[in-house]
Amino acid sequence: MEQLLINLTAISKRSLLVGENLCSEANELVEDCRTHLELIEILYPKTKFLSEELAFQLKILESFGECFRRQTTSLSAFVQDQEEKVQDATSCLEEVFFLLKNIAVDDGIIRNAIESGIAVNGGKSKLPLKENSENMTLFDYIDEQSVATLKQNTHLELTYLKELLKESLDDYTKLSGWLEEFNGLNNSSITFEESGFTYSIETRQRQEDETNRMADVLLSLARHYDQVSSVLKVCQSQSEEEFNIDISVLEKDTDEIPSVLEDLEESLQMIEAISEDVKIRNQLYASVQNELVNLLTKIDECSSEITKIVENIKSIKLEFSRRRVSLEGFSDELYNLVAWYHEFSSAYHHLVVEIDRRRQVEKYHQEVAEDYSKALQELHLAEERERHVFFEQYGPYLPMDLCPSIAELPVLYEIRPDSLSNLPDVSSRSVKEAIARLSGEQQS
Repeated sequence: MEQLLINLTAISKRSLLVGENLCSEANELVEDCRTHLELIEILYPKTKFLSEELAFQLKILESFGECFRRQTTSLSAFVQDQEEKVQDATSCLEEVFFLLKNIAVDDGIIRNAIESGIAVNGGKSKLPLKENSENMTLFDYIDEQSVATLKQNTHLELTYLKELLKESLDDYTKLSGWLEEFNGLNNSSITFEESGFTYSIETRQRQEDETNRMADVLLSLARHYDQVSSVLKVCQSQSEEEFNIDISVLEKDTDEIPSVLEDLEESLQMIEAISEDVKIRNQLYASVQNELVNLLTKIDECSSEITKIVENIKSIKLEFSRRRVSLEGFSDELYNLVAWYHEFSSAYHHLVVEIDRRRQVEKYHQEVAEDYSKALQELHLAEERERHVFFEQYGPYLPMDLCPSIAELPVLYEIRPDSLSNLPDVSSRSVKEAIARLSGEQQS
Protein backbone atom coordinates (compact mmCIF):
# COMPACT_ATOMS: atom_id res chain seq x y z
CA MET A 1 0.00 0.00 0.00
CA GLU A 2 2.81 2.32 0.95
CA GLN A 3 4.53 1.73 -2.37
CA LEU A 4 1.33 2.49 -4.23
CA LEU A 5 0.97 5.76 -2.36
CA ILE A 6 4.59 6.61 -3.06
CA ASN A 7 3.91 6.08 -6.79
CA LEU A 8 0.75 8.16 -6.64
CA THR A 9 2.60 10.93 -4.83
CA ALA A 10 5.40 10.91 -7.42
CA ILE A 11 2.92 11.07 -10.27
CA SER A 12 1.01 13.91 -8.57
CA LYS A 13 4.21 15.86 -7.93
CA ARG A 14 5.44 15.50 -11.52
CA SER A 15 2.01 16.54 -12.80
CA LEU A 16 2.00 19.55 -10.49
CA LEU A 17 5.41 20.62 -11.74
CA VAL A 18 4.29 20.23 -15.39
CA GLY A 19 1.15 22.22 -14.64
CA GLU A 20 3.16 24.95 -12.97
CA ASN A 21 5.49 25.14 -15.98
CA LEU A 22 2.52 25.32 -18.36
CA CYS A 23 0.87 28.04 -16.28
CA SER A 24 4.15 29.95 -16.00
CA GLU A 25 4.57 29.81 -19.77
CA ALA A 26 0.96 30.94 -20.16
CA ASN A 27 1.59 33.90 -17.84
CA GLU A 28 4.61 34.96 -19.90
CA LEU A 29 2.53 34.80 -23.07
CA VAL A 30 -0.26 36.78 -21.43
CA GLU A 31 2.19 39.49 -20.31
CA ASP A 32 3.74 39.67 -23.77
CA CYS A 33 0.28 39.76 -25.31
CA ARG A 34 -0.76 42.54 -22.96
CA THR A 35 2.13 44.65 -24.23
CA HIS A 36 1.09 44.08 -27.84
CA LEU A 37 -2.54 44.88 -27.00
CA GLU A 38 -1.47 48.17 -25.47
CA LEU A 39 0.43 48.97 -28.68
CA ILE A 40 -2.64 48.03 -30.74
CA GLU A 41 -4.76 50.39 -28.62
CA ILE A 42 -2.28 53.14 -29.50
CA LEU A 43 -1.82 52.18 -33.16
CA TYR A 44 -5.47 51.56 -33.99
CA PRO A 45 -6.80 55.15 -33.74
CA LYS A 46 -3.72 56.53 -35.52
CA THR A 47 -3.91 53.98 -38.29
CA LYS A 48 -7.64 54.46 -38.66
CA PHE A 49 -7.20 58.25 -38.87
CA LEU A 50 -4.47 57.87 -41.48
CA SER A 51 -6.62 55.43 -43.46
CA GLU A 52 -9.59 57.78 -43.40
CA GLU A 53 -7.39 60.71 -44.36
CA LEU A 54 -5.94 58.71 -47.26
CA ALA A 55 -9.44 57.69 -48.37
CA PHE A 56 -10.47 61.35 -48.26
CA GLN A 57 -7.42 62.43 -50.29
CA LEU A 58 -7.96 59.67 -52.85
CA LYS A 59 -11.66 60.54 -53.09
CA ILE A 60 -10.77 64.16 -53.86
CA LEU A 61 -8.27 63.04 -56.49
CA GLU A 62 -10.81 60.62 -57.99
CA SER A 63 -13.43 63.39 -58.13
CA PHE A 64 -10.88 65.60 -59.88
CA GLY A 65 -10.05 62.74 -62.22
CA GLU A 66 -13.71 62.09 -63.04
CA CYS A 67 -14.34 65.79 -63.60
CA PHE A 68 -11.30 66.04 -65.88
CA ARG A 69 -12.33 62.87 -67.69
CA ARG A 70 -15.75 64.31 -68.48
CA GLN A 71 -14.20 67.63 -69.49
CA THR A 72 -11.60 65.98 -71.70
CA THR A 73 -14.25 63.74 -73.28
CA SER A 74 -16.42 66.79 -73.98
CA LEU A 75 -13.48 68.74 -75.44
CA SER A 76 -12.47 65.78 -77.57
CA ALA A 77 -16.01 65.34 -78.91
CA PHE A 78 -16.24 69.06 -79.71
CA VAL A 79 -12.87 69.14 -81.49
CA GLN A 80 -13.77 66.05 -83.51
CA ASP A 81 -17.18 67.50 -84.41
CA GLN A 82 -15.68 70.86 -85.41
CA GLU A 83 -12.90 69.19 -87.38
CA GLU A 84 -15.50 67.25 -89.36
CA LYS A 85 -17.54 70.42 -89.88
CA VAL A 86 -14.52 72.41 -91.05
CA GLN A 87 -13.49 69.61 -93.41
CA ASP A 88 -17.03 69.40 -94.76
CA ALA A 89 -17.34 73.18 -95.13
CA THR A 90 -13.93 73.38 -96.84
CA SER A 91 -14.91 70.54 -99.17
CA CYS A 92 -18.22 72.24 -99.98
CA LEU A 93 -16.39 75.51 -100.57
CA GLU A 94 -14.01 73.83 -103.01
CA GLU A 95 -16.99 72.28 -104.80
CA VAL A 96 -18.75 75.61 -105.20
CA PHE A 97 -15.48 77.22 -106.33
CA PHE A 98 -15.15 74.50 -108.95
CA LEU A 99 -18.70 75.29 -110.00
CA LEU A 100 -17.96 79.03 -110.27
CA LYS A 101 -14.79 78.36 -112.26
CA ASN A 102 -16.89 76.48 -114.82
CA ILE A 103 -19.44 79.28 -115.29
CA ALA A 104 -18.13 81.69 -117.91
CA VAL A 105 -19.28 85.30 -117.62
CA ASP A 106 -20.98 86.53 -120.79
CA ASP A 107 -18.67 88.74 -122.82
CA GLY A 108 -21.38 91.36 -123.23
CA ILE A 109 -21.76 91.71 -119.45
CA ILE A 110 -17.99 92.16 -119.05
CA ARG A 111 -17.86 94.78 -121.78
CA ASN A 112 -20.82 96.57 -120.33
CA ALA A 113 -19.15 96.72 -116.89
CA ILE A 114 -15.89 98.04 -118.34
CA GLU A 115 -17.68 100.64 -120.49
CA SER A 116 -19.72 101.70 -117.49
CA GLY A 117 -16.51 102.39 -115.54
CA ILE A 118 -17.16 99.70 -112.89
CA ALA A 119 -14.06 97.75 -111.93
CA VAL A 120 -14.09 93.98 -111.81
CA ASN A 121 -12.95 91.84 -108.88
CA GLY A 122 -12.98 94.42 -106.13
CA GLY A 123 -11.27 97.16 -108.14
CA LYS A 124 -8.57 94.89 -109.59
CA SER A 125 -9.87 93.74 -112.94
CA LYS A 126 -8.27 90.59 -114.35
CA LEU A 127 -8.97 91.87 -117.84
CA PRO A 128 -7.13 93.00 -120.63
CA LEU A 129 -10.53 92.75 -122.16
CA LYS A 130 -9.26 92.16 -125.70
CA GLU A 131 -7.32 89.06 -124.72
CA ASN A 132 -9.00 87.52 -121.66
CA SER A 133 -12.66 88.55 -121.64
CA GLU A 134 -13.75 85.22 -122.98
CA ASN A 135 -11.93 83.44 -120.12
CA MET A 136 -13.64 85.34 -117.28
CA THR A 137 -15.65 83.15 -114.88
CA LEU A 138 -17.74 83.84 -111.80
CA PHE A 139 -14.78 82.70 -109.69
CA ASP A 140 -12.87 85.80 -110.86
CA TYR A 141 -15.34 87.92 -108.88
CA ILE A 142 -14.48 86.11 -105.61
CA ASP A 143 -12.32 87.85 -103.01
CA GLU A 144 -9.83 84.99 -102.80
CA GLN A 145 -7.67 86.71 -100.21
CA SER A 146 -10.57 87.12 -97.77
CA VAL A 147 -11.60 83.50 -98.25
CA ALA A 148 -8.02 82.31 -97.76
CA THR A 149 -7.74 84.42 -94.60
CA LEU A 150 -10.98 82.95 -93.24
CA LYS A 151 -9.81 79.40 -93.95
CA GLN A 152 -6.43 80.11 -92.35
CA ASN A 153 -8.04 81.62 -89.23
CA THR A 154 -10.38 78.63 -88.98
CA HIS A 155 -7.53 76.11 -89.18
CA LEU A 156 -5.43 78.14 -86.72
CA GLU A 157 -8.28 78.08 -84.17
CA LEU A 158 -8.81 74.36 -84.75
CA THR A 159 -5.09 73.67 -84.36
CA TYR A 160 -4.98 75.71 -81.16
CA LEU A 161 -7.95 73.79 -79.74
CA LYS A 162 -6.23 70.51 -80.62
CA GLU A 163 -3.16 71.67 -78.71
CA LEU A 164 -5.35 72.57 -75.72
CA LEU A 165 -7.00 69.16 -75.94
CA LYS A 166 -3.61 67.42 -76.07
CA GLU A 167 -2.45 69.41 -73.04
CA SER A 168 -5.66 68.47 -71.22
CA LEU A 169 -5.20 64.80 -72.14
CA ASP A 170 -1.59 64.85 -70.93
CA ASP A 171 -2.64 66.34 -67.58
CA TYR A 172 -5.50 63.85 -67.25
CA THR A 173 -3.16 60.96 -68.09
CA LYS A 174 -0.65 62.14 -65.49
CA LEU A 175 -3.35 62.51 -62.84
CA SER A 176 -4.81 59.10 -63.73
CA GLY A 177 -1.34 57.60 -63.45
CA TRP A 178 -0.92 58.98 -59.96
CA LEU A 179 -4.35 57.72 -58.96
CA GLU A 180 -3.55 54.27 -60.28
CA GLU A 181 -0.21 54.29 -58.46
CA PHE A 182 -1.75 55.49 -55.18
CA ASN A 183 -4.58 52.98 -55.34
CA GLY A 184 -2.09 50.25 -56.14
CA LEU A 185 -0.02 51.15 -53.09
CA ASN A 186 -3.14 51.38 -50.93
CA ASN A 187 -3.41 47.62 -50.50
CA SER A 188 -4.20 47.60 -46.79
CA SER A 189 -5.14 44.10 -45.65
CA ILE A 190 -7.05 45.29 -42.60
CA THR A 191 -10.44 46.81 -42.09
CA PHE A 192 -11.60 49.09 -39.34
CA GLU A 193 -15.08 47.67 -38.91
CA GLU A 194 -13.94 46.09 -35.63
CA SER A 195 -12.67 48.61 -33.11
CA GLY A 196 -9.14 48.10 -31.88
CA PHE A 197 -10.34 48.76 -28.36
CA THR A 198 -13.13 46.20 -28.70
CA TYR A 199 -10.63 43.68 -30.02
CA SER A 200 -8.32 44.38 -27.08
CA ILE A 201 -11.09 43.98 -24.52
CA GLU A 202 -12.40 40.79 -26.09
CA THR A 203 -8.89 39.33 -26.39
CA ARG A 204 -8.04 40.15 -22.80
CA GLN A 205 -11.29 38.48 -21.72
CA ARG A 206 -10.52 35.34 -23.74
CA GLN A 207 -7.05 35.14 -22.23
CA GLU A 208 -8.40 35.74 -18.77
CA ASP A 209 -10.92 32.95 -19.24
CA GLU A 210 -8.18 30.57 -20.32
CA THR A 211 -5.78 31.58 -17.54
CA ASN A 212 -8.53 31.23 -14.93
CA ARG A 213 -9.29 27.79 -16.27
CA MET A 214 -5.62 26.84 -16.09
CA ALA A 215 -5.38 28.26 -12.56
CA ASP A 216 -8.33 26.15 -11.50
CA VAL A 217 -6.74 23.06 -13.01
CA LEU A 218 -3.39 23.85 -11.36
CA LEU A 219 -5.17 24.35 -8.05
CA SER A 220 -6.89 20.96 -8.40
CA LEU A 221 -3.50 19.34 -9.12
CA ALA A 222 -2.04 21.01 -6.04
CA ARG A 223 -4.92 19.79 -3.86
CA HIS A 224 -4.55 16.30 -5.26
CA TYR A 225 -0.83 16.32 -4.47
CA ASP A 226 -1.52 17.55 -0.94
CA GLN A 227 -4.10 14.83 -0.45
CA VAL A 228 -1.84 12.04 -1.74
CA SER A 229 1.20 13.20 0.26
CA SER A 230 -0.91 13.54 3.43
CA VAL A 231 -2.25 9.99 3.06
CA LEU A 232 1.32 8.78 2.42
CA LYS A 233 2.46 10.36 5.68
CA VAL A 234 -0.38 8.71 7.56
CA CYS A 235 0.44 5.36 5.95
CA GLN A 236 4.09 5.70 6.92
CA SER A 237 3.20 6.58 10.50
CA GLN A 238 0.97 3.54 10.97
CA SER A 239 1.32 -0.16 10.53
CA GLU A 240 -0.28 -1.81 7.58
CA GLU A 241 -2.95 -3.30 9.84
CA GLU A 242 -3.75 0.09 11.36
CA PHE A 243 -4.00 1.90 8.00
CA ASN A 244 -7.60 1.65 6.92
CA ILE A 245 -8.02 4.70 4.56
CA ASP A 246 -9.76 4.08 1.25
CA ILE A 247 -7.45 5.40 -1.51
CA SER A 248 -9.64 4.40 -4.47
CA VAL A 249 -10.73 8.03 -5.03
CA LEU A 250 -7.07 9.13 -5.06
CA GLU A 251 -6.27 6.41 -7.56
CA LYS A 252 -9.16 7.48 -9.73
CA ASP A 253 -8.07 11.16 -9.59
CA THR A 254 -4.52 10.15 -10.41
CA ASP A 255 -5.72 8.24 -13.45
CA GLU A 256 -7.39 11.46 -14.68
CA ILE A 257 -4.18 13.50 -14.42
CA PRO A 258 -3.15 12.94 -18.11
CA SER A 259 -6.51 14.24 -19.24
CA VAL A 260 -6.15 17.24 -16.93
CA LEU A 261 -2.69 17.97 -18.30
CA GLU A 262 -4.10 17.76 -21.82
CA ASP A 263 -6.67 20.41 -20.84
CA LEU A 264 -3.83 22.60 -19.58
CA GLU A 265 -1.91 22.13 -22.83
CA GLU A 266 -5.01 22.93 -24.87
CA SER A 267 -5.53 26.13 -22.84
CA LEU A 268 -1.87 27.01 -23.35
CA GLN A 269 -2.21 26.41 -27.08
CA MET A 270 -5.27 28.65 -27.09
CA ILE A 271 -3.32 31.36 -25.28
CA GLU A 272 -0.41 30.89 -27.71
CA ALA A 273 -2.80 31.22 -30.66
CA ILE A 274 -4.34 34.35 -29.18
CA SER A 275 -0.91 35.78 -28.45
CA GLU A 276 0.28 35.01 -31.99
CA ASP A 277 -2.85 36.61 -33.46
CA VAL A 278 -2.31 39.72 -31.33
CA LYS A 279 1.37 39.87 -32.31
CA ILE A 280 0.51 39.54 -36.00
CA ARG A 281 -2.21 42.16 -35.72
CA ASN A 282 0.16 44.51 -33.93
CA GLN A 283 2.78 44.04 -36.64
CA LEU A 284 0.08 44.49 -39.27
CA TYR A 285 -1.15 47.76 -37.74
CA ALA A 286 2.43 49.02 -37.51
CA SER A 287 3.17 48.00 -41.09
CA VAL A 288 -0.08 49.51 -42.43
CA GLN A 289 0.57 52.69 -40.50
CA ASN A 290 4.02 53.01 -42.08
CA GLU A 291 2.56 52.33 -45.52
CA LEU A 292 -0.16 54.93 -45.00
CA VAL A 293 2.35 57.51 -43.78
CA ASN A 294 4.59 56.83 -46.78
CA LEU A 295 1.65 57.03 -49.19
CA LEU A 296 0.33 60.25 -47.66
CA THR A 297 3.84 61.66 -47.80
CA LYS A 298 4.04 60.72 -51.47
CA ILE A 299 0.68 62.41 -52.13
CA ASP A 300 1.89 65.47 -50.26
CA GLU A 301 5.04 65.54 -52.39
CA CYS A 302 2.86 65.50 -55.51
CA SER A 303 0.37 68.03 -54.14
CA SER A 304 2.05 71.10 -55.65
CA GLU A 305 2.16 69.48 -59.10
CA ILE A 306 -1.41 68.22 -58.70
CA THR A 307 -2.48 71.78 -57.82
CA LYS A 308 -0.74 73.06 -60.94
CA ILE A 309 -2.54 70.46 -63.06
CA VAL A 310 -5.90 71.38 -61.51
CA GLU A 311 -5.31 75.08 -62.16
CA ASN A 312 -4.05 74.36 -65.66
CA ILE A 313 -7.11 72.29 -66.52
CA LYS A 314 -9.37 75.06 -65.19
CA SER A 315 -7.44 77.54 -67.35
CA ILE A 316 -7.76 75.23 -70.35
CA LYS A 317 -11.52 75.01 -69.79
CA LEU A 318 -11.89 78.81 -69.76
CA GLU A 319 -9.65 79.26 -72.80
CA PHE A 320 -11.46 76.45 -74.61
CA SER A 321 -14.83 78.09 -73.94
CA ARG A 322 -13.57 81.34 -75.44
CA ARG A 323 -11.92 79.75 -78.43
CA ARG A 324 -14.82 77.44 -79.25
CA VAL A 325 -17.06 80.48 -79.83
CA SER A 326 -14.52 81.85 -82.27
CA LEU A 327 -14.14 78.51 -84.09
CA GLU A 328 -17.90 78.01 -84.31
CA GLY A 329 -18.18 81.49 -85.79
CA PHE A 330 -15.51 80.73 -88.40
CA SER A 331 -17.03 77.36 -89.35
CA ASP A 332 -20.49 78.95 -89.62
CA GLU A 333 -19.03 81.67 -91.80
CA LEU A 334 -17.52 79.03 -94.10
CA TYR A 335 -20.94 77.40 -94.45
CA ASN A 336 -22.50 80.83 -95.05
CA LEU A 337 -19.97 81.45 -97.83
CA VAL A 338 -20.88 78.14 -99.43
CA ALA A 339 -24.56 79.11 -99.36
CA TRP A 340 -23.79 82.65 -100.52
CA TYR A 341 -21.70 81.48 -103.50
CA HIS A 342 -24.41 79.03 -104.53
CA GLU A 343 -26.85 81.93 -104.43
CA PHE A 344 -24.34 84.01 -106.37
CA SER A 345 -24.22 81.35 -109.07
CA SER A 346 -28.01 81.15 -109.20
CA ALA A 347 -28.35 84.95 -109.16
CA TYR A 348 -25.98 85.25 -112.12
CA HIS A 349 -28.15 82.91 -114.19
CA HIS A 350 -31.23 84.87 -113.16
CA LEU A 351 -29.34 88.04 -114.18
CA VAL A 352 -28.70 86.67 -117.68
CA VAL A 353 -32.33 85.63 -118.03
CA GLU A 354 -33.49 89.04 -116.71
CA ILE A 355 -31.23 90.92 -119.15
CA ASP A 356 -32.63 88.87 -122.01
CA ARG A 357 -36.18 89.48 -120.76
CA ARG A 358 -35.61 93.21 -120.56
CA ARG A 359 -34.07 93.25 -123.99
CA GLN A 360 -37.16 91.50 -125.35
CA VAL A 361 -39.46 93.97 -123.56
CA GLU A 362 -37.35 96.89 -124.82
CA LYS A 363 -37.59 95.58 -128.36
CA TYR A 364 -41.34 95.19 -128.05
CA HIS A 365 -41.73 98.73 -126.64
CA GLN A 366 -39.61 100.07 -129.46
CA GLU A 367 -41.79 98.34 -132.05
CA VAL A 368 -44.93 99.70 -130.43
CA ALA A 369 -43.39 103.21 -130.31
CA GLU A 370 -42.47 102.98 -134.01
CA ASP A 371 -46.01 101.92 -134.90
CA TYR A 372 -47.48 104.81 -132.96
CA SER A 373 -44.94 107.24 -134.47
CA LYS A 374 -45.88 106.08 -137.94
CA ALA A 375 -49.62 106.48 -137.19
CA LEU A 376 -49.05 109.98 -135.77
CA GLN A 377 -47.01 110.93 -138.83
CA GLU A 378 -49.80 109.78 -141.12
CA LEU A 379 -52.36 111.77 -139.07
CA HIS A 380 -50.09 114.81 -139.29
CA LEU A 381 -49.80 114.55 -143.07
CA ALA A 382 -53.56 114.06 -143.41
CA GLU A 383 -54.15 117.21 -141.35
CA GLU A 384 -51.70 119.17 -143.50
CA ARG A 385 -53.61 118.12 -146.61
CA GLU A 386 -56.94 119.14 -145.05
CA ARG A 387 -55.59 122.57 -144.13
CA HIS A 388 -54.08 123.03 -147.56
CA VAL A 389 -57.45 122.30 -149.18
CA PHE A 390 -59.10 124.77 -146.79
CA PHE A 391 -56.69 127.57 -147.67
CA GLU A 392 -57.00 126.92 -151.37
CA GLN A 393 -60.77 127.06 -151.19
CA TYR A 394 -61.35 129.84 -148.64
CA GLY A 395 -58.02 131.49 -147.93
CA PRO A 396 -58.16 134.07 -150.74
CA TYR A 397 -61.34 135.49 -149.31
CA LEU A 398 -60.27 135.75 -145.65
CA PRO A 399 -58.34 138.84 -144.46
CA MET A 400 -55.12 137.94 -142.58
CA ASP A 401 -56.02 139.93 -139.52
CA LEU A 402 -59.38 138.27 -139.19
CA CYS A 403 -57.94 135.10 -137.57
CA PRO A 404 -54.16 135.03 -137.76
CA SER A 405 -53.85 131.66 -135.92
CA ILE A 406 -55.74 129.92 -138.68
CA ALA A 407 -52.47 129.93 -140.58
CA GLU A 408 -50.70 127.78 -137.93
CA LEU A 409 -49.22 124.44 -138.97
CA PRO A 410 -50.80 121.32 -137.46
CA VAL A 411 -49.23 120.03 -134.18
CA LEU A 412 -46.57 117.37 -134.73
CA TYR A 413 -46.46 114.67 -132.02
CA GLU A 414 -43.31 112.66 -131.50
CA ILE A 415 -42.60 109.56 -129.32
CA ARG A 416 -39.11 109.64 -127.81
CA PRO A 417 -37.53 107.59 -124.92
CA ASP A 418 -36.60 109.64 -121.88
CA SER A 419 -33.32 107.72 -121.67
CA LEU A 420 -31.43 105.00 -123.47
CA SER A 421 -30.83 101.55 -121.94
CA ASN A 422 -27.28 100.55 -121.05
CA LEU A 423 -28.09 96.88 -120.73
CA PRO A 424 -25.48 94.56 -122.27
CA ASP A 425 -26.23 92.28 -125.14
CA VAL A 426 -26.00 88.73 -123.88
CA SER A 427 -25.45 85.86 -126.25
CA SER A 428 -28.18 83.34 -126.93
CA ARG A 429 -25.79 80.62 -125.72
CA SER A 430 -25.48 82.33 -122.34
CA VAL A 431 -29.26 82.58 -122.10
CA LYS A 432 -29.74 78.93 -122.97
CA GLU A 433 -27.10 77.83 -120.42
CA ALA A 434 -28.68 80.00 -117.72
CA ILE A 435 -32.14 78.60 -118.38
CA ALA A 436 -30.80 75.05 -118.39
CA ARG A 437 -28.94 75.53 -115.08
CA LEU A 438 -31.94 77.16 -113.40
CA SER A 439 -34.14 74.34 -114.57
CA GLY A 440 -31.65 71.86 -113.11
CA GLU A 441 -31.68 73.74 -109.76
CA GLN A 442 -35.48 73.58 -109.61
CA GLN A 443 -35.50 69.85 -110.31
CA SER A 444 -32.86 69.17 -107.63
